Amino acid sequence: MVQGSISNCSVAFLSACESGSGAIDPNLDEYSGLPAAFQLAGVFNVISTLWPVSDVMTAIFVELFYRSLAQSSRKVNIASLVHHVGKQLRRMNKEEAGSLLSKLRSRTSDPEARFRLEAFRHNILNGAALPFRHPYEWAAFYMLGSGDIILSGEDVYDKTG
Repeated sequence: MVQGSISNCSVAFLSACESGSGAIDPNLDEYSGLPAAFQLAGVFNVISTLWPVSDVMTAIFVELFYRSLAQSSRKVNIASLVHHVGKQLRRMNKEEAGSLLSKLRSRTSDPEARFRLEAFRHNILNGAALPFRHPYEWAAFYMLGSGDIILSGEDVYDKTG
């Protein structure tokens, strides 16, 4: 990671399995790992996982996270948003999960991803009424950082106007 190349980034979402794993360095008495490296590079908030999470579960969490972020007011507390998405997952019934998985499947043209999403959907619909009730399914995601971001309300990437 190049120092400063991502400075002033409000949120980084690390979705590789165990992306949040790190360690306390006994010589430095500090937390180390990928999330800490992102913070040192200037990212204000890093969302990561504490244990391995499947690609499909990550896709579901990310979809709910960014959907909630898009519906948020100007000031957003990222830690609260991560907590909110965890609650959404915990309370989501299998029909809601199946519908969400169908939407995710329709957005990708990758045959392997489509297959995995459909297989996961099939298992969900034939399983428990609340498929993500267990903490293993929803509690892996955490936030490290300053907490709050301010949404500008305008397209900051539009350089024409």
